[in-house]
Amino acid sequence: MQLEVVLAKKARTKTVLLRSLESSCEEIARLEKALEYAKDTHLILESDLTSMERARTTMLEKLKPQREKLVEMEREAAKALTTTEDSLKADLKVELERAYEEKLSKLKAQICDAHASTSGGGDATHDSQPQDTSCGDAPHDVEIQADPTQHAEIPPPPHADILEERRFEPYSVALEAAALPPDSIPDQRAHGPANVRDDWDSYHDMRPIALQRYEQAKRRCLELKGTEKPPRRGRNATKESSLIPDLNRRAVIRWENGVPVGAFANAFNNFLAVLARRHDFFNIFLTWKSQRIDALVACWRYICRFFFLDDNICAWTYCFGQINVSFKRWRFEVKKKYFVQITEDWERYWHLDTRVDGVDFFALCSYWDTAEIQAQAEIARRNRNAPRNYEHHGGF
Repeated sequence: MQLEVVLAKKARTKTVLLRSLESSCEEIARLEKALEYAKDTHLILESDLTSMERARTTMLEKLKPQREKLVEMEREAAKALTTTEDSLKADLKVELERAYEEKLSKLKAQICDAHASTSGGGDATHDSQPQDTSCGDAPHDVEIQADPTQHAEIPPPPHADILEERRFEPYSVALEAAALPPDSIPDQRAHGPANVRDDWDSYHDMRPIALQRYEQAKRRCLELKGTEKPPRRGRNATKESSLIPDLNRRAVIRWENGVPVGAFANAFNNFLAVLARRHDFFNIFLTWKSQRIDALVACWRYICRFFFLDDNICAWTYCFGQINVSFKRWRFEVKKKYFVQITEDWERYWHLDTRVDGVDFFALCSYWDTAEIQAQAEIARRNRNAPRNYEHHGGF
């Protein structure tokens, strides 16, 4: 009985092996056919390559005389162009010399006529003797002595506005150590150092939490999006280089009643608005009067690198007043686009504007998420959306 079972197992094993052998033989046959097909294809490709090389050689031989002819035509054209330029220059020189001689001869004739008309007592064309004018009144036809250059061309007077001609001032490295203007940082701490200390304490308390949220959002964004870039939201950022009139000189800003006017006024104001969005100068978490003094000074030096502001003693006040307004608008725009409209941290990280520091932004998000600020925002939102018969000017 056991022998029959063993024989049955061996028979089944033999059957399996035979089937495997048959499938292997079929696979070998299929591979041999594929190899033969590949060899045939290789031979065909080699023949096609050989024919293409022959055709290329034939075409190059046919094109060789045409290329030589084209080179010769280019040489002749260059020679003709040189000859034409020389002839035109010579003709232009002759014409200019002729016009100069005619103009000079006319001017000399006019000067001689003017001298002749004032040297005699009567008309210069008459042959009568000159009258004696040493005593008594001069003849009626000689009232004043004529200017010899009265018939010559007089150049126009210089421009009356001297400041308009002074458009640029040279840049000097000494500006980096120049004294600050007299109106610098007078009201920067007007609301008291206690408020500034509270702002910085709040920032330092929020920063560890913000750093943790930033890292989590970054990891989650890499998991979901990888290295994919987010779609562009709105217009691209304005480049500072496009607002600078000259990289090697300082543009002179003209002032009227404390406001910039003239050719560079718009570029100057736009330049200040762009600086308000730079996170290396201004921390978006802090209020305006809590910004670092050294950052303000660095920003002032950077402005004076490209613009000449010495004509206005209150230039500091104007510049940082404009930057303050732009900074508040920028902060409002960041809150609306990346905090209110987007609720997930990884989406905020993915879409966040590159001009905003990521950790400072998430610190600001943690501040906006607090119950007190949410309550204030809800009150402000109700006031904005409430029906009224007056205009709202409460700011942002």
